[in-house]
Amino acid sequence: VKASQLLQGVKRRAGLLSGGSGRHVHIPRSWVELTLLARCKGAFRDDVLKVLFASLLTAPPSVDNIPSLFLVCETVIEWIKELGNPIPETAWSNTQILTYNISELCFWRVYNHALLHNLQGCDSFVADLNWHVENLEFVRK
Repeated sequence: VKASQLLQGVKRRAGLLSGGSGRHVHIPRSWVELTLLARCKGAFRDDVLKVLFASLLTAPPSVDNIPSLFLVCETVIEWIKELGNPIPETAWSNTQILTYNISELCFWRVYNHALLHNLQGCDSFVADLNWHVENLEFVRK
């Protein structure tokens, strides 16, 4: 019950319950909270990932979101490492599908910010993210 109450609060901060507007909306904080809540396992994790996906899909682009966006990117890479082989022998689980969809949205947002030259002054974020990407086992093979 407590976890679902936390998730409702994060949905509110992400702006998913109010069309993305209001004084209560704080997208960077909601993304950080969602990455922390996603450490839970089971069906709740899938619920958290769905909220993170929806927020990444609908949040307006903002330079204020860049630091937390990089955190989400790095965290998603760690989740992908935990999931293992990107081409499993069996059908993909819901968690795998959500994780790969979230990673696509994260990197799409980073790419868009790069095209708009919004990443100036974010060299340490870019370097850290580059390190995470280079250390994915299946990328190096």
